[in-house]
Parts: sequence; C-alpha cells; structure tokens
Amino acid sequence: MRHPIPVSCLLALLLFPGLAGEARAADAYATPADLGKALFFDTNLSKNRTQACATCHNPANAFTDPRETAVGRAVSLGDDGTSLGDRNTPTAAYAKFAPKFQRLKDGRYVGGQFLDGREPDLAGQAG
Repeated sequence: MRHPIPVSCLLALLLFPGLAGEARAADAYATPADLGKALFFDTNLSKNRTQACATCHNPANAFTDPRETAVGRAVSLGDDGTSLGDRNTPTAAYAKFAPKFQRLKDGRYVGGQFLDGREPDLAGQAG
C-alpha cells in the first residue's frame, strides 16, 4: 500500500534541501516562477500521485477542467480516476486579483476563491 507524503513535507524538502541532502531548490529553478510552474504540473503532490493542479486547471483551457465525466463537465473527476466532486473546477486565471470574500453594504457577496465563499483569499485556497 502506498503511503502518500504530506504536501507540507514535500514543500519542506524543496525549501530546505539540506534536509534531503540534495542541491538547493534555488539552484534547481532559475526563478520562483519556474519553481511554481514545476509544482503546478507535479502529479506527486496529489494523494494518489496521479493528478497535478494543471490536470483540473488546464492552462490550454483557460485554467478550467476540460475533461468529460459520466455527467459531462458539470463536476470534476477525482485523483483516483473514478470519484466525482460536487462541482466543476473553477478557473485559476486571475485568482490572485480576486478581493477577499466579503459582504458589501448593499447585501451582495463578492470576492473569495469559490462561489460559496469557503476560502476568503488565495492563501486559504492554496492550503
């Protein structure tokens, strides 16, 4: 049985490579953007090591999930290849520009990273 490595452990090894006896992360990636891109496409960060951020937030499809499921594109496929979520993956485009989730004086809700407001900002969404 596989034992997934927690994301926090992987990030610690990337940020503190001396712990792993490897070359420094700064040496492996020319810029922080290069490191971010590598992480975005890395399937090893998912529980089953089968799905990257880019799997559901596909850059070629405006950072949305283009995959067909048994119910069309209404919901996204899980990293186990069979389970279905309860919503489709929202676009990741322009996510950093979204204001924090809040209720305006006129009663409207705006901002946040999800339509239901479960994460107020990008830091919360990233976990």
